[in-house]
Amino acid sequence: MGSHETRQSGDWLVLGGDVGGTTTRILVAGCEGTPVRRGIAGGGNPVSHPDTAAAALGQAVRDALTGVDPARVRAAVVGLAGGSALQQPVVRVAFDRVWSDLGLSCSPTYAPDLEVAFAAGTTEADGTVLIAGTGAVAGAVQG
Repeated sequence: MGSHETRQSGDWLVLGGDVGGTTTRILVAGCEGTPVRRGIAGGGNPVSHPDTAAAALGQAVRDALTGVDPARVRAAVVGLAGGSALQQPVVRVAFDRVWSDLGLSCSPTYAPDLEVAFAAGTTEADGTVLIAGTGAVAGAVQG
C-alpha cells in the first residue's frame, strides 16, 4: 500500500473549480467542506483561448495547492465555461497535462458552468439558473 492509501478519509481533500471567461477560481476543502486553500487566476474559456485557459487553470490550482500534498486530493469537479472544447484532443491534452504536472492523481470531472452554478445555489433537484458574467446563459435543470 502506498503512503496516501493508508490515510483516513478525514485526511482526504476535494477540489472544486469555477473556470469562467474572466476569472478562474479553485477551492481545496476537507471532505466535510471546510475550506483549506484557494487559488485564483485569469479567465479560462477554452473555446476562445485553449492554451490560456489551461495555463489559468494550472496557476489557480497551483496556488490552491501551496503547502498541500496533492496526493490528499481524492476528487475534483471543475465547472467550465466552454467545456465543449475539451472534446478536441489538443485541448484535452493541454488540460490533462496541467493536472498531471501538478501531481494530482485523481481525474477531474469537468461539468458545464450552468450545472455547477445551479448546484452552488440550491439543494433542490429541479429549477432554473441564470449566469450573467463575461458570457450569459440561462437554463433549466431537472434532477
